[in-house]
Amino acid sequence: MRITTLFAAALLAAAPVAAAATPAPAPAPAPLSSQVIRTDDGYLMGNPKAPVKLVVLSAFGCPHCRIIDGAMMPPLKRDWIDTGKVSLRYVPYGMFPTDVPSLFLSECGRVDGFFNRSGRIFKIQQVVTSAFAGAPSASRSKIAEGPAANVPGALASLSGLTNYAPRVGVTQAAFRQCLSNPGIRQAISKRQKVIEARYKFVGTPAIWINGKPTGTGSSWPKLEALLKAASR
Repeated sequence: MRITTLFAAALLAAAPVAAAATPAPAPAPAPLSSQVIRTDDGYLMGNPKAPVKLVVLSAFGCPHCRIIDGAMMPPLKRDWIDTGKVSLRYVPYGMFPTDVPSLFLSECGRVDGFFNRSGRIFKIQQVVTSAFAGAPSASRSKIAEGPAANVPGALASLSGLTNYAPRVGVTQAAFRQCLSNPGIRQAISKRQKVIEARYKFVGTPAIWINGKPTGTGSSWPKLEALLKAASR
């Protein structure tokens, strides 16, 4: 018995000891630019308590807004928002006929996907506005004379925006549902009134840093220079 016991003990002693499991590394925190909340006048990206507060009032049919959006967003998110220096308050305003369906399209999805949709809407701006401008004047007049509830859908069809919705990440079926959604229509209408009462501007884009108008227009280099000055 003793030999057997010693043999078993020897086997146990010779058995390799399993290595302790290495704990999985903690997941990296989500970038601040992925933190998006809805406000009464639009959307806020980043840390709401960031020391520099950037406000951009923009319209989807505005060519200068398209230019500044394309030039601004990548470096703004990378160098300013993700570093916690700046928060972006984005104010989408309806100023041009094609803005109406574009605003509905921008609202057609999750809150945290707004900036992804808005960037893609700007990328198709030229084809949409060109299609609308090239439509017969009688067709445009007919939309204006029709029921208000039908205007967003009619403008989306006339401008071709419905066909381009998948490029924004929204199916045509989902977009049509959003166009006829009274909740979205009421939210956009209410936001328009808030914007017009809160902000003093004569055109788009209108940009403020810590409450002061910048007058930078579509120039990202000029805007970034002001951000550097404000963050000192």
